[in-house]
Amino acid sequence: MASKPILVDLRHDTAVEPKDDNIPLEKKIVEGERLVDANNVSIGDRISYQVISEIPEYEANVDEKKLSYVFTDTFTHITFNNDLQVYIGESTEALSDSAYTLISDADSKSFTLSLSAEVIKENQGKTVKLTYSGTLTESALVDDPNGNPNRIELDYTNNPNQEDSKGHLEDEVITYTYGFRIRKVDKNDEYKDMAGAAFEVTDKDGKVIGSFEYGNDGSIVNNKGVITLEGNYAVIKGVDAGTYTITETKAPEGYSILGSGVEIEIADGDDTALPTGKAVVKVTTSNASLETKDESTKNVTELQDNGDGTIDVVVKIVNVRGISLPETGSAAMLMCMAGGAAAVLLGGLYFALTRRHRRID
Repeated sequence: MASKPILVDLRHDTAVEPKDDNIPLEKKIVEGERLVDANNVSIGDRISYQVISEIPEYEANVDEKKLSYVFTDTFTHITFNNDLQVYIGESTEALSDSAYTLISDADSKSFTLSLSAEVIKENQGKTVKLTYSGTLTESALVDDPNGNPNRIELDYTNNPNQEDSKGHLEDEVITYTYGFRIRKVDKNDEYKDMAGAAFEVTDKDGKVIGSFEYGNDGSIVNNKGVITLEGNYAVIKGVDAGTYTITETKAPEGYSILGSGVEIEIADGDDTALPTGKAVVKVTTSNASLETKDESTKNVTELQDNGDGTIDVVVKIVNVRGISLPETGSAAMLMCMAGGAAAVLLGGLYFALTRRHRRID
């Protein structure tokens, strides 16, 4: 409100403080029992929102024709699920559709909600709560510190006795999503002996979220789930923070299947800290069947600087399951590789992150 009428004693000097109404606008993401300003999800996941505001208090004889109270919500790479509910005050019963006008654009990228003038006048000073949800789309920005924002705006009548006297408030929440790339090649020839290898990617619950295999010409075929292709890379794009395991389910002819998976842990935010879009990545590679002290047979992790602020995480996975190897002597190991008696796989795993936020084990 610009100001409400105030009784003032003018028989002497008087200091007057206008009784203005400062109404709130708060948008939050609902994560279980928590209300947060940012979260992590996978593409296709549902994101729940809650918006809290308040209807201003006007004069008792206010002309309701001059009252307006309008929410505008704009989604970025998120579609509105058209499941909005409106609550007034302490009521747990949602308003009927006749109490407001809801307009959503054809692509469900935004909506406008206008309370009726009658509802505004009858509920002055009461809380307004909106609940609704959106779904993260395939166009979502991945590994981006700007994330995928969702902005709410509120425009309302400020002083009904002044033409075009409007109040305006805004608030925003952000959703992040992540990704990495996978590639399997022969150590000595990246286009050799890939044919026939097949992989699955599972989440922390063991659910298969994607799979792919290499065809006879070494190109990736039969990619399913979240797997897309970039050249000869299988791309896991748009996944939540968490732990993922890459498991070889079928080895090329003459090669042993990888004895254990490659574990990728993506960490960004927790119960005490909000995600920022700058994830910390932990890569764990192991081979449970490998029992040797030969340094040349150990899995190693290397960093490749792309020169643009991102890092490629390259994991060299030694697969020697079922093969008897000498305890020492890298030369002997190399001879086995050249002769085809042992299988060595090079798995390239990519995750874009800033250097100052990486942690590699």
